[in-house]
Amino acid sequence: LLRPGHPLIVATQANLGLATLRAGDAPAAVALLQEAAEQWQPAHGPDHPGYATVLTSLGQAHRAAGDLDKADAALQRALNWQLGRVPPAAAPALL
Repeated sequence: LLRPGHPLIVATQANLGLATLRAGDAPAAVALLQEAAEQWQPAHGPDHPGYATVLTSLGQAHRAAGDLDKADAALQRALNWQLGRVPPAAAPALL
């Protein structure tokens, strides 16, 4: 059996959160995606690109739930994470 925090469990939880969001249950999606975001880096390592994807999904869930401040915070975290892994000269080309 896989232990809690195992990379496959964390990835599955993130996918479940996104599916829950698409099904229209934003509060439940926020809870699932928040937990996945908190566990992502310990499970996958600090440089895994899926971290920014989970943060983006979390931002979308917060927006759907009507919490625009938390949506903005999650999306800013995703952007900052991405820009922190791109050489400065290449960053403008991504925008």
